[in-house]
Amino acid sequence: EKPNYVQIPAMNIPVIGDGGISQNVSLSVVIETTSVGAADDVRKNLPRLNDAYITDLYSLLNGHDAVREGVVQVAIIKRDLETISRKVVGEDKIKDVLLQVLYQKRM
Repeated sequence: EKPNYVQIPAMNIPVIGDGGISQNVSLSVVIETTSVGAADDVRKNLPRLNDAYITDLYSLLNGHDAVREGVVQVAIIKRDLETISRKVVGEDKIKDVLLQVLYQKRM
């Protein structure tokens, strides 16, 4: 079976330091699903996925778990987004979560 991909709308997360916003992180995610039906399930759950992603990313980036010396730790973010995707859509429906674009802009 050919791969099935679902593009998630781009997300922008502010990283807040002691003096306010220190940088903005923009993220573009694509979910690879196990089937066409699973891709439909991802699309149906987009509002829940977006909410869970943004909540988690805000916490990760601002709790400094995923930022070391100003650099976003891609592996940590990827792992978290995979876990969230499987919880929201279903363990058996998600093959992979691909980070298409990750852009950091210092303020």
